[in-house]
Amino acid sequence: MTLKIFLLFSYFFLSTIQLSYGQSSVIKGKIVNKQNNALAFATIRINNGQQITTSNEHGEFEVTVLTNQQAIMLSVHYVGMKTVDTVIEPAHFSNFHIYQLQELSLTLQGITIIPTYQKTKNSNSSIFFDKETIEATQAFSLVDVLKQLPGKANQAPSINQMETLTLRGGNNSKSGVNHIFNLNNSLGIAIIMDDVYLNNDANMQSRSASRWGITASMLPGVNYSDSYLGTQAAQKYDATFQGIDLREIPTNNIESIEVIQGIASAKYAEITDGAILINRQAGLTPWAANLQLNGGSMSTTLSKGFSLNDLGALNSSTNYVNSNADPRDKIKSFNRINQSLMWTKHFSSAIKNTLTFDYHYRNDQRRIDPDDDHQELSEFYNKGFSVANRFAISTKKKFLNSLTFNINYSRSKQRSYRQYILNKGITAITFKDTTGIYEGFFSNGSYRAEEEIIGLPIYFGAKIEASNLFKWGLSKHQLSIGLNYNLSNNNGKGILNDPQRPRWLLTGGGNQRAYDYQLLPSAQNWGMFIENSINGLVAQREYQANVGVRADIQNGFLTLQPRINTSLNWSHQWSTTASFGISSKAPTLAHLYPAPRYIDIDLLKIYTGDLKKALYLVYTDKKTLNNDHLKPSMSSQLELGIHYKGSMLTSSIYTYLKRNWNGFETVDEANLFTLPNYNYAVHPVTREISYSKAGTTSKYFNFYGYEIRNGAKSNTMGIDWMLNFNQIRAIKTNFSLLSNVSYFNFKRSQPSREELENNKYILPDKSSISYAVYESEKGNQLQIMSKLNSSTHIPKIGFIVNFSADIFWKDRAVSSKATSPIAYFNSLGLYQRIEDNPLPDAIMKNLNRIASDMITENLPFVYCIVNMSLIKEINKKFRINLNAYNLFNIRPEHYYQTDSGLERTYKYNRRPSFTFGTNIKF
Repeated sequence: MTLKIFLLFSYFFLSTIQLSYGQSSVIKGKIVNKQNNALAFATIRINNGQQITTSNEHGEFEVTVLTNQQAIMLSVHYVGMKTVDTVIEPAHFSNFHIYQLQELSLTLQGITIIPTYQKTKNSNSSIFFDKETIEATQAFSLVDVLKQLPGKANQAPSINQMETLTLRGGNNSKSGVNHIFNLNNSLGIAIIMDDVYLNNDANMQSRSASRWGITASMLPGVNYSDSYLGTQAAQKYDATFQGIDLREIPTNNIESIEVIQGIASAKYAEITDGAILINRQAGLTPWAANLQLNGGSMSTTLSKGFSLNDLGALNSSTNYVNSNADPRDKIKSFNRINQSLMWTKHFSSAIKNTLTFDYHYRNDQRRIDPDDDHQELSEFYNKGFSVANRFAISTKKKFLNSLTFNINYSRSKQRSYRQYILNKGITAITFKDTTGIYEGFFSNGSYRAEEEIIGLPIYFGAKIEASNLFKWGLSKHQLSIGLNYNLSNNNGKGILNDPQRPRWLLTGGGNQRAYDYQLLPSAQNWGMFIENSINGLVAQREYQANVGVRADIQNGFLTLQPRINTSLNWSHQWSTTASFGISSKAPTLAHLYPAPRYIDIDLLKIYTGDLKKALYLVYTDKKTLNNDHLKPSMSSQLELGIHYKGSMLTSSIYTYLKRNWNGFETVDEANLFTLPNYNYAVHPVTREISYSKAGTTSKYFNFYGYEIRNGAKSNTMGIDWMLNFNQIRAIKTNFSLLSNVSYFNFKRSQPSREELENNKYILPDKSSISYAVYESEKGNQLQIMSKLNSSTHIPKIGFIVNFSADIFWKDRAVSSKATSPIAYFNSLGLYQRIEDNPLPDAIMKNLNRIASDMITENLPFVYCIVNMSLIKEINKKFRINLNAYNLFNIRPEHYYQTDSGLERTYKYNRRPSFTFGTNIKF
């Protein structure tokens, strides 16, 4: 099947070659600075990224376009320079174009620090952050920049807690019934840096999901004191089963960020819920030093772009972050080191190669509190490197315009560790990792209990893409085809466990055992795509369409994913867009190969005062999950947009309907064991214990362990509306308004149960009902939020002041329970469907629950928060930044009473926080 699809793609691609003869021309030009010095490695974008090329060491560039087409939009981007946007008419295609760039400075006109919507080849509704917008956030990590997205609330930097990203269909909840949907949403967002995926599929830093379930399997740290947030409960720092921890990505050397929330181009794989496209700076740049301070957090950066003459350019960036949650005791700390090197070289006017090397180190550590008798300690670190090479050829061949080949490799070492002093008294210990009955032993229960997980995730990826320009009738086409392959493996020691000192003694059995990741197979995924970008006229109106399809093989399952982005320009002011697409995300190694589930059942537990002569007879059941059945998670999305660009404002409205299915979740499973009973006797003199089978059996029934399924599904609908007003010249101020309405409903496959009193409901077979089983719970959430910005820019003095207000109109979450049971478990542990084995009316009447919608979260009033950002530039070389969170200390409170009668106070917004930053170029 795969070969047939590939051959079909190839035939379609090659069949277009004959259409391209004699239909293209070459636009040539040169990029220079104010002193007319050539600027190498400038990025030239045609028609919002339909085509992209770079200038060579002499600042020259060539780009192939179709002859006799309409005017093209050309933009020139260079690190540290203001972007140039221009339009080239067909009559001037043959001219030699020279573009002079100005050094980026607050003394220039037209500087804004607000993200904007742009229609690109990648998506109809991309949100762009340029260099000025990124720098204005004074970000400690990527997450601080992305808080400006629709539906995201601005918050003070807090890098002592893990931060992942959710987009449409996700929220900020880190617990509760819908947390599994946030994990899946985050997992389905691809982070792509310099056209290379930052992959998290080999991350296995978790306890056994088959024993704990996905949401509870990540190892928590230890609670700590935060000088800003107060006492904090134990946090989780391993981004297993989800996307990248965004705290690990610095922003100092990022040139631009494109966020895709809608339908992405068919070239992008593994993106059920969006993508973040990051472009880092390349080319000659001055030395630059950055410093940010916020409370107990500090970030420093040193970067430089070196010219190597004929050897190209080398860009280096070093970033160090240190944060103490409470500077008074320095018990909880976060440290991060990032080093990146990027070598760019043009081997000819048509061949460009970029080699990058990155090193990263992140450590979340909670030291021992001198006043803590339990000596609790935790440490979570991740350190490693990645190497990537991008090779691009631009040709003047009539059958092939461009060819790119990317290859990348990454390797990390991860360690998750927690300890505390256990003092439980005499404790029974199990240790075997096979199924059977055996003698355990007793411990005095006083020791240092440790839990440690060591991972060594390895990722390899490669892809090749080719594109061709041609004209067919009155329409222009750019046909692209590509293949990709990736491999994920984890060669770590895995879950370490000392059977003499178990960390967990779980209720109902199930003590943890060691699990070696080195014995596990790799996960391999293949993919291919074909896409046609079309430009033409319909009834004298210009239209664009990106029509493509992906074919991915993930965990052995083939998925076909059609994607289409279309737009129609009704006039110079009005345009509409329509998009539809299907996407998939492969299961990670943690989903495919969780540690086995162990159930320990006590048969005899006799302690007579002497540990050496005590008897602990136990049955252990081991179950290793085979998750070959796991399919990729899937999503589909329909998006419609309306755009207006006038003399006073621009407006973009997007409505979307998104469906997710086959989401990964864990469902607990019933286990029934029939085990022999034993008699025992204690020798009156020696106190030795003897035992023998009694000839009878007992049944043991409970819900031990979990299975991983493709059961989570949800639907999301919403509206995003952005208004950008042109600058009011009298006050040098721009205004913008970004509003978001999102409605999300979900359902899991995990049914709900209610345990019943023993022998309360007797069945005709003399057994009783132990558990009543109901349909799985459903839920929904409605969120309405707006972001209002004002940006005042005074070029004469190099000054910008930006005020932003987050307005929270509505946030309501509802959970619904089913009323009538659909099945039950009897006292013998047998599962019976009521449809097949009806219950007497009297019992059914008692088992029916009162219909209720439980409001788990409800915003009682409308409130807002106001933030401020000040930037002052001195002599174009020195900048001072001040960011204020909750400038006016708006902290509304809500008093309410729980069902149990407790009175609680919920405070909205945190107290003011200030970030001070400087930037020096020399």
